[in-house]
Order: sequence, then C-alpha cells, then structure tokens
Amino acid sequence: MIKYLKTFGLLIGLYFLLMILAYAIPNQWMEDNIRSGVDYIENTEGRWVNHYYMSVGATTDGWTDLSEMDRALDDEYDSIIKRAMSNGEYPRYWHGNHVLIRLLFVFFTYIQIRYLSQFLVIGSISIVFSLIWKRTNVGIALSFLISVILAYPFTMSLSLQYIIPFMAMMSGMIFILLKYREEMNTGIYFFVMGSVINFLDLLTFPLISLMMPLVLVMTWRLESKGSFENFLFAVKSSIQWAIGYGLTWIVKWVLATVILRKNVLKNALEQVLFRSSSDIGEHISRVGTVKKVFGVYFMFSPWLTRFCVMILGIIVLFYSVKYYTRVIAVLKKIWVFMPIAIIPCFWVFVLANHSYIHYGFVYRIFMGTAFALGCFGFEYIRRLRESS
Repeated sequence: MIKYLKTFGLLIGLYFLLMILAYAIPNQWMEDNIRSGVDYIENTEGRWVNHYYMSVGATTDGWTDLSEMDRALDDEYDSIIKRAMSNGEYPRYWHGNHVLIRLLFVFFTYIQIRYLSQFLVIGSISIVFSLIWKRTNVGIALSFLISVILAYPFTMSLSLQYIIPFMAMMSGMIFILLKYREEMNTGIYFFVMGSVINFLDLLTFPLISLMMPLVLVMTWRLESKGSFENFLFAVKSSIQWAIGYGLTWIVKWVLATVILRKNVLKNALEQVLFRSSSDIGEHISRVGTVKKVFGVYFMFSPWLTRFCVMILGIIVLFYSVKYYTRVIAVLKKIWVFMPIAIIPCFWVFVLANHSYIHYGFVYRIFMGTAFALGCFGFEYIRRLRESS
C-alpha cells in the first residue's frame, strides 16, 4: 500500500508540474501553427472526414482537434497555475495531452504533426509486433496485428484526439515486452497505466491501455500458472488499473475546485451520472448500445467478416474433432481469455450515454477483445497440435 501511495503522489506531482510547464510556454510561440491548423480543418478538410473505406470507424475527429487547439490558446491573463487547472474552461479533465500539443505546435504545423504521427504509428506497431513474435510466437503476434488493423491505425495518426491515447497504450506494451518477468510487480504497472491514460486521454478509448497489456501478460502466465489463479490475476489487474484511473480523475476535480474556486467536483459528478445514463433525449437500450459500438469494429465488410469467422470456425472444428480427447484439458487452461474479452461490453454498458454518442471512436476499446479472442484461438489450436 505504501508503495502505491508513494507512486501515486509522485505521479500527481509530475502531472501538476508538467501542466504548469506546458502553460508556461508563451502562446505566441505556437499561435501561428495552431491558427493554420484551425484554418486547414475549417476551410479545407472539414471536421468529420472519412478518408477511406466509408466506415464511421475510419472518420477523423477534426471537431475535437479544433477544440483542443482552441483550448491550447487559452487566456494568458490568468495565472499559469489557474490556466493549467482550467484548460480553457474544461477543468474536469487533466488535459495532459496539452503538454504534448503545446510543445509540438511550437515547432510544427498541424499537417507536419500528422506526418510525424504516421511514423510513430507504423514504427510502434512494427516494434511491438516483432517483440511479441520474439517473446511468444507468430500466432500471438498476428493476433495483435489484426486487432490493431481493424481499428484503422492510419486514421488514428490523423487526429490529435486519437494518436495520444494510442501511443500511450503502445508505449505501455513496449515497456511490458522489455521488462516483464514472472516476479515483476504488475500491480504497480497496471495502476500506473490507469493513471497515465487518465492524465492524457479525454475518454476516447482508454480501456485499451489495460486490455492489450493484460492479454499479453496472460499469454506468458499460461505456461506457469493455473487457470483460476490467472482469472484472479486478471480481475486484480483490472481493479488496480481502475483505481489508478479513478483516483487520478478525482484528484483533478479536487485540485481544480480548490485552485479555481469553482465547484468542479459537483460538475464532474453530474457529468459522470449523465455519461453513464441511458438517456440522450430518447431512451436507448444499454444492450443495444453494446451491439452498436461492437458493430463498428467489423463494419468494413460484413460479408468478409462472416466469411472469415466461418473459415476460422471450420479450422477450430477440424482440430477439435481431430484431437477431441484433449479439448477439455486445453480449454481448462486457456478459458481465461474469454472473460478478458468481454470487459469492453461492461464499459459500454455502464457508460451507455457516452458510448452511444461517441461510438465512432469508442469502438476501439474492442481492440482488446479482438486480441484476446485471437490469442484464445491460436493458443487453442497450438496446444491441441502439441498434445499429439
């Protein structure tokens, strides 16, 4: 407990310092680059643009990028500390993304940032893919690659709103791939990941920072731990991530309330109730919202999706029949991937209002579902074949 408290205190202190340093950068250093970005979105590209495949999942979020750029050019008449806590009159979020946004716009235009983002996306995917292959096997690596491709990574590189939480997740993946050992304190890792994603993210698809590393760690634990022990590990890791995520948010509400002398805490709690409601002016089904959000992940080509599922089903059935005496033993070992795969369903079910309105980017949390299901399938077939 003491270690968690010390870690959390250091993180909050670091966040506060980074926000102050970010807002200490004079607006005039970045104003021209930000104004050119606003002009590009408003007069050239548009706020919501589908660059390919005609899927809502491939749509950029120029509206939020405009909002973030406007907030980056906040009122310089307030003190730096107040500006760091108000974030352009949007104080319930940390807006840690402004640390990166304000710094990047000092040196680069909006178009140049997009160009650099493509290198980050392609490079990070390549690094993680190769590291997973090296530390596990090609099947797990392909599961990762497919899960990311289905989330339209090129589109993520075109929006400030998307690229920052995606790169936070990828950085966490690289860290766990390089540092994970069986004796590692993964509790601190997931606690920190939850906190960091809350600092950087605007409730886009934060859950991937939990699920993608969790699935990866589970592939290693299968070799040395029992299935029920692994299930408890998944539950514990999820709770640790949620505590880091939730506490970081609550501290921001309290700090903003004290520093700005506004009841930010009350406003934030009202928003929590609103975003978790099933009311957006008309009643919506929570289960229907889960189906709607999940459907975006496979919207590109429904017939191709059904065909691929059918082929995979035939392959699984073939191996199940061929090695029928080992099916139960293998399932007892790898079933833990399935409860991990449904975590996004609970997220969407609880945050029904927010998920329904913003389904065009929230759907990316099902990246973790695809990764878990892919690992389940490959491990199932691999273990059946190796048992022969």
